[in-house]
Amino acid sequence: MGCGDENVEWVYSTLGTTLLGVFLFNEKMSFPQVVCVILIVTGIVGLKILANERGV
Repeated sequence: MGCGDENVEWVYSTLGTTLLGVFLFNEKMSFPQVVCVILIVTGIVGLKILANERGV
């Protein structure tokens, strides 16, 4: 498994864990928590895009 594939797994696990917590366990998310999750996902997607540009 390459580095890019692992980044995709991080995106799925981050979103999956967050959504499960909110919908299944009724956890509350504050605005700063939402922003942090968005920043994590955006950063990982950005790394994936940049890795594809370099051919890594």
